[in-house]
Amino acid sequence: MHDYILNINKRLENLDQNVKENRKQLEYLTFTRQKQNEKFLDTLSQYEHMVAQVDMCIALLQGIFANEQFIQVDRIKIITRKIFAATMLIGGIDMKELLETTESANYTDTRVQKYILEAFNNLRKQFVDHKNSDIAYDAEQQKEYEDQKHQLDGELLIFKRDIAELIYNLSVAEEKIRQIKDDIESNKKDQQFYKKEKEYINNGNQIEEKWKAKLTQEYNNQLLSIEKAMNLISQPDFWARNDQIKLNY
Repeated sequence: MHDYILNINKRLENLDQNVKENRKQLEYLTFTRQKQNEKFLDTLSQYEHMVAQVDMCIALLQGIFANEQFIQVDRIKIITRKIFAATMLIGGIDMKELLETTESANYTDTRVQKYILEAFNNLRKQFVDHKNSDIAYDAEQQKEYEDQKHQLDGELLIFKRDIAELIYNLSVAEEKIRQIKDDIESNKKDQQFYKKEKEYINNGNQIEEKWKAKLTQEYNNQLLSIEKAMNLISQPDFWARNDQIKLNY
């Protein structure tokens, strides 16, 4: 029973370690996922901001080309530089040629105007495609995280079930040990009681034997006295002496 309890305690220690490792993995997994999502949301915000900036450039260019108000060209250049700087941080989009074109283009040339508008529209499409791709990728990461979390939670349930079963078995074993100890103590008390009872009986028997011996001795003494008396009165001269005594009185 002692080895059995030691084995249960050892298994409980191992399961407790498994639970801690399981929660540690989930904690790291959740932390990593949070960082991924934070990065995704930040990138998504930048894409949305850049799309808005591109839309502004397209609107300005359309106004410039329609009204031939080329005073807004400098503003186009400033916005394009900001967009380029943002793409350098995010990566994946090459707009160096567009930047160089906006810096040195002849905005009065209709062919250049068409090229620049087409280039900004293509840039916008790239931003939207990248944004949608990142959204899809983030959804995949979220699903992967949920699948891994589900697996870890399932393992945790198994660990907890095994722990509960071992704790129950341990309580049963401890109850058996307690019962055995109680039985041993009860047997000791019974043995002590039977020992005292036996001593009492033995002592009682000794006293009884003494009384029997005493009564027997008294009885024998009485018989002896009676026997002596009978012997005395059976003698012929006993009655003669007795009659003489009566005459004297």
